[in-house]
Amino acid sequence: MNFLQCSQGNVLYINFELIPWDTKVRGRILANNFEELKHVDMWNLRGYAEDIENLYTDIVEKVDKKIGGYDLLVIDPVYKTLGDRDENSAGHMTDLLNHLDKIAMITDTSIAFGAHFPKGNVGGRVAMDRIAGSGVFARDPDTIITMSHATKKKYSAEEGPVTEVEIENLFNVDFVFRSFKEHPIQTVQWKFPRMEPTKFTAKTTGSKGRTAKTNVEEVFMKIAAAMPVGLTKAQLAKACGCNQKTIQKLTAILAAGFNGSKISRDNEKTPWKVASKSTNQEVGQSVA
Repeated sequence: MNFLQCSQGNVLYINFELIPWDTKVRGRILANNFEELKHVDMWNLRGYAEDIENLYTDIVEKVDKKIGGYDLLVIDPVYKTLGDRDENSAGHMTDLLNHLDKIAMITDTSIAFGAHFPKGNVGGRVAMDRIAGSGVFARDPDTIITMSHATKKKYSAEEGPVTEVEIENLFNVDFVFRSFKEHPIQTVQWKFPRMEPTKFTAKTTGSKGRTAKTNVEEVFMKIAAAMPVGLTKAQLAKACGCNQKTIQKLTAILAAGFNGSKISRDNEKTPWKVASKSTNQEVGQSVA
């Protein structure tokens, strides 16, 4: 991608993911197509992933031995340096990124690391919220660059009448900067072995990810408390964080005699059962 201009410098790419022969093959292809690759050193640590605390000294020594030093360290992927940390723990991820900050300060380099998205296509989320794990990954970095699948159609007459066809291999690159001015989304197209900038902006594909399961007992209590106020189904759904269909089903259960008794069900596939204190009977209702 050549649409962003930056100062060139020496790069140490720390690879934890690709096996050695794959690294060599890709390296030769890239070297034949990118003159800038002569500034990049590859450090293959596939099979030697360690906690960042254990790697700290080795990384600093590697940088010190480089004549002229390095300007950028790339850690790919960063989860290989977690050790026993939990990727979803804000405290653990803060600790991890503090170690990276320390390496950056000691070696006088910038650090870039590769993270991953959750399962599925989450292109519907705000760019900085697409990263898997703790929200620290969205708050700590000075720059976040995400690449998500994109879609755009064009008119073509290559196979007869003019038809609308999908343009293949499109991705939208989103930028989040802490200290620089905003940059618009850039659509790129994969043309081996390059990502080529396009002159148009495609639409990012994907959803906002999986929605949280409704806490039925909590919603019951909210509906019971709100019923005397006379809220509409839409207002109740917004207050409870679920859809109006769920509110309608739960309200029907309440109308059948629920007055604060415990609700339960045998398993996730059976209807909820609500014991009515007044009649000592159970009413069943399926809840989405």
